Amino acid sequence: MTASLDCPRGHTSTDPDFCSECGTKMATASAVAAPETCPQCGMQRTPGARFCETCRYDFRSGTPGPPPDPDPVVTPAPAPPTNRLWEAVITVDASLDTDPDPEIPCPVDDPERSFPLDLTESLVGRRSQSRGVFPAIALSDPGISHRHLMIYRDASGSLAVADLGSTNGTYLNGASDPLQAGVKTAVGPSDRVEIGRWTRITFRPRG
Repeated sequence: MTASLDCPRGHTSTDPDFCSECGTKMATASAVAAPETCPQCGMQRTPGARFCETCRYDFRSGTPGPPPDPDPVVTPAPAPPTNRLWEAVITVDASLDTDPDPEIPCPVDDPERSFPLDLTESLVGRRSQSRGVFPAIALSDPGISHRHLMIYRDASGSLAVADLGSTNGTYLNGASDPLQAGVKTAVGPSDRVEIGRWTRITFRPRG
């Protein structure tokens, strides 16, 4: 059965293009607004996000994002023993999810996962085929940026981390303030970072 429509003159029409009573052209629905894209790199903007996840363009102030790979400043910290092997242990902590989303609830009873840190740089983030982002440590937490955190391992076996300008920040050892983007911070045994809605990463000697 054909649905009835109201024409601009108030008639009931069975024709969606022209009124079947008076021939007046029917009003059409407004076109769906095209998704907003970043003027700097052209990637689609995440609705409501202040920064572009790819190049960190600031939509609010209209200023370009920082260079993708800034020269990080290293904060001093005791170095782990030479040539130590490490692993990143990923756990889900529901207590970190202070603003839960009923449509994407925190996973329950997710097992602990560990990733060996054998590379000089290990990217942590969400995988994106369209953006060409394939992290060494790929996580599904929706609060994590595609390029969220880099874990560095130097020739001596020392570890450091640097936030890559993520949307929701990186917090070290439960601190209230996030790490400064682009700044390397040394980490050692049992240090931990919290990212996204519920993800904790603990650094543990391996072997």
